[in-house]
Amino acid sequence: MKKDEGYKQRKEETLRIYKEYLPFKNQYGDNVDADLLENKITNIENSKFLLIVAGEAKSGKSTFINAFLGAKILPMDPKQCTSAIIEINYDKNIRLEAEYADGRTVTKNTDEEVYKFLNEHGALNDDYRKIPVTSINNEILIKSKGRIRPGEVEDLINNSKKDNTYSLPDDEYAKLINDYINDNKDKWGDIVVKITLEYPFLEGMRDITLIDSPGVNAAGMVGEITNRYIGKADAVFFVKALTGQALESSSFREFLKSNAIRRSNAAVLLVLTRITEL
Repeated sequence: MKKDEGYKQRKEETLRIYKEYLPFKNQYGDNVDADLLENKITNIENSKFLLIVAGEAKSGKSTFINAFLGAKILPMDPKQCTSAIIEINYDKNIRLEAEYADGRTVTKNTDEEVYKFLNEHGALNDDYRKIPVTSINNEILIKSKGRIRPGEVEDLINNSKKDNTYSLPDDEYAKLINDYINDNKDKWGDIVVKITLEYPFLEGMRDITLIDSPGVNAAGMVGEITNRYIGKADAVFFVKALTGQALESSSFREFLKSNAIRRSNAAVLLVLTRITEL
């Protein structure tokens, strides 16, 4: 039996079982998440597989994604770090659509335009590479739309001490966070929150929708948008660098405890990077 024929048979059998189950789904208190199940069935019907790539900031996620898809799609500079969800789908032509925090959208349709946009909007400012920019963008600047409440910044500083992975003195760490917020509070609308990227990658990967999620923090927490994607995922790759934080204290352990992972019941795989640095 050819591989495609085997997949087609399994797909048809799964859809048949689901249709037989539908008349009984509310009768037996089986605690099945109906929305989640319906989403997975829709993906099967459309031959789509939703794959999430999560991990700590600067862990090598972009390098892994490029290797996995067999194409240099994302910039691999270690300074790259974005607050945006990046959704990657197959298409015969390259195309990028970006959504800003204030609701604006832009579209890029050539290789040069796409790569220029990804490099410009994914690179960290050198002055702020040692603070959790993704968390600050999502939890402070975007949520408040620049109207930051008293005590909000102090709460973030206290709650993000595990993210002080460079072991900066407390006063220096707090100053950098305050400086970053003051520099960007009036530019919150220019933060890119979602990028949809279409790309002609390898034939065997064309049924995959791959989500590159913003970096998780040191306590394994992810933002609300990433949580929603994980809840619908068929599989999750967590990318962890072998250098840096000790593996046993990794955010991966906390990530596994998250409500989104438990709700999704997706296959979860740990990907270890930077082995050559050891």
